[in-house]
Amino acid sequence: MKRVVLVAIFAAAACSQGAPDDGLAQAVDHGGPKVAFDLRASPMPLIPFPNDVAATPDQNSPTGLRLNSSIAAPSRLESQQRALLDTLDGFGTFAP
Repeated sequence: MKRVVLVAIFAAAACSQGAPDDGLAQAVDHGGPKVAFDLRASPMPLIPFPNDVAATPDQNSPTGLRLNSSIAAPSRLESQQRALLDTLDGFGTFAP
């Protein structure tokens, strides 16, 4: 009998007419970090790193994907790093 009463109380509470966001506070910007996601940014898209969104199909890689980054960069060092990034076939689950 007690279970039936508890179920009835929970069912009545679940069917209330209140808005689903009652009690939630508005988000306040305190100047912390922000996630940028813009695939059309140039010379490289702004996506969180590591991320396989910028990968393209490649039948010769073990995962079937190859990272595709632009090698256009303001310095030769950065251009070389981007070229090495293009050789990756994805990111490891537990990679540091």
